[in-house]
Amino acid sequence: MGWLGVHLDIATVMLASVTFGLAVDATIHYLHRVRQERRAGRTASAALLRAHATIGVSIFHASAIAVVAFWVYALSNFRPNVTFGLATGLAMAVGLFATLLLLPALLSRGSEHR
Repeated sequence: MGWLGVHLDIATVMLASVTFGLAVDATIHYLHRVRQERRAGRTASAALLRAHATIGVSIFHASAIAVVAFWVYALSNFRPNVTFGLATGLAMAVGLFATLLLLPALLSRGSEHR
């Protein structure tokens, strides 16, 4: 946000804390599921596929609903609400992308080097 010249105010501080918290929560759930699958004796790639098919679906639905819910703020007449809703929804969509696409790619790449 600093690189983009976004000034800190109550909306941007809330945006950062809400999106960071939700993204970390989803990531922890995903990593925990992968760990459970590995402990059950599955290979790294099978554990990732199983995690994606189970907790990944839940993460997707929960995050997609939250993104849409925050984008409803765009209908407000109060400009800070509009900005907060659109920015939070976008940041959550980026977090969803990172958790469900980037994280498994990084984990699979890391398992190749073990």
